[in-house]
Parts: sequence; structure tokens; C-alpha cells
Amino acid sequence: MLAMPAAAGAAVDPDSALHAYARARLADGDGALQAAVASYRAAMTLDPDSIAIARRSFAQALESGDKALALRAAAMLEAQAMLPRDGTLLRIGEALEHQDWASAGQLTDRMEEEGNFAFLAPMIRSWIAQGEGRAAPPVIADKDPFASLARRYVDEHVALQAIGRGDLAAALPAALYFLAVWVAINGFAHRHHLPPVAAADLPAARDLWITSGFFALPFAALMGGMFGAGLTPQYAACLAIVVAGLLLVVDRRLTFERARTGRRLV
Repeated sequence: MLAMPAAAGAAVDPDSALHAYARARLADGDGALQAAVASYRAAMTLDPDSIAIARRSFAQALESGDKALALRAAAMLEAQAMLPRDGTLLRIGEALEHQDWASAGQLTDRMEEEGNFAFLAPMIRSWIAQGEGRAAPPVIADKDPFASLARRYVDEHVALQAIGRGDLAAALPAALYFLAVWVAINGFAHRHHLPPVAAADLPAARDLWITSGFFALPFAALMGGMFGAGLTPQYAACLAIVVAGLLLVVDRRLTFERARTGRRLV
């Protein structure tokens, strides 16, 4: 339908898929992501068989973070064997979220064959193994063409998996690795006489501690919820979100202003 241009001067039904699609393209061109996504969603509802709408909806949904629309468009494109390669990665995430380890493994094999995101395969397979109840650190073969890129991600995933298992001792080596990286960067800066940030540009210590709390307190809530209160990762994450939302109420001076808080929460 969308491939056929309307005749000159012909009226377009404002409740049609074509009208919604046109609104979406205009909003997309203006950078109005949310308006574009809403119109693409409406267009897909009105014309669920249109590949053109599905392709545009998929790309816009990924850009704006509308997971539901992205999955909906991806399912249609998958049925027509037209799913972009980043759609495979999206489907892997969906399978992992639903603990469908078999589907996640099959999709990971497919992602590796497609090539674009193949460097992530060792990490994803490692998470699948952990989900199935067996610890299996990421294995990266030397002959892997993406080995140098994949190895950049191994340590942080090993640390996160160890934390997820409650094995803080196993997470320590990765933490020490990142500390060593910081020391190396600091030493490089001194050796090459790279100047630090001017004292006049440094934030006040009080401001630094307060703004750091915006990240530290939700993280503490997340860790405390999982390992202290015994909550599931999902509930602990919700608790961390609530803590972060409460911190939006005040500024770095710990003062409350209704108008500013309203702007932050919108």
C-alpha cells in the first residue's frame, strides 16, 4: 500500500495507516522521537502487514528505546526473513530475559554466523551457561577474528557473573584489573607530562560527594537488595530505581524546588 503514491490532490483518510505513517516520517525528520514512535505504532496497528512500516518502526523503536514496538516489528520482519542483524541481538536479549536458554543459544549461533555482533557470542554463551546453573567463563579462541575486541569485555562480565553467583572472591581479580588499568593510565599521564584538570575547574569536595551519592546510593540499594535482603535481581533493580527517583527531588545543595523537581520527573 505504501509503495503506491496517492494521486495528486487526492484526500488521505486521517485515520488510515498511510496518514499515520506520514505523520511518523515528518516527526522523525524533525527529531521528535516520541511523536514518531507513537505514529509508527499506530500505523502498524492499522496496517499490520506492511513491511515498509515494520522496517521504519523497528529502526525508530530501537533509537527511542521502545522495546515493545521493536519486538513487534522484529517479529513481522523475522517472518519475512527481513530482520536486520541488530534484530537478532534484540531477540537474544528477549530470550535471556525470559530465561529461554535454548532459544538464546540458537540465536547466539545465528548472530555469530551473521558476523556483525559475533564478538559478543562468548559473553552471551557464558551468561546462558550461568542461567542454566553451570559456571562457564567466556572462552575466546586465538584464531577468532574478533578475539582482540571480545577480550576487552571479558573481565567485567566475569566480575558481574561472580557477583550474580554471590562469589565476591571471584569478582576480586577483575576489580583489581580495573584498578591496575587506572594506575597505568595515571602513570602514563605523569610520564608524558599530561596536566591534570586545573584546580579552578575542579568541583568542590562537598559537591563531588553529593553528586556521587546519586550513583552510589541506587547501586547500594541494588546490591543490598540482592545480597542483604535476598530479593530477586528484578525487585532489587526496582528498589534502586525508586531510590534514584527520590534523589531527583533535591539538588546538589540538598534543597527542594517544586518546579525543578517537576521538570526532572516529566
